[in-house]
Amino acid sequence: MNEIKTHFHFANIVFHNDERTPLEFVVQALHLFLNKSEREAREIAGYVNRLGRFSCGVYPEMLFSGGKLNRSLLGYQEPSA
Repeated sequence: MNEIKTHFHFANIVFHNDERTPLEFVVQALHLFLNKSEREAREIAGYVNRLGRFSCGVYPEMLFSGGKLNRSLLGYQEPSA
């Protein structure tokens, strides 16, 4: 039997509550980049808020290494204190 090798690397995606990032930004990121429904995204954001952090699951690293998520986050600016 031939061995099939893949070159995918995976990462466990964990959101942390930093008390400054707006809830809507977290919901939008979950919806756009992890393909969560609006309802799922809001539930996960609620878990992050209540528990302090929440694992969203394991995803291919290529989603997050130099891809559209990183470019989108560059446009995000934290609210002024």
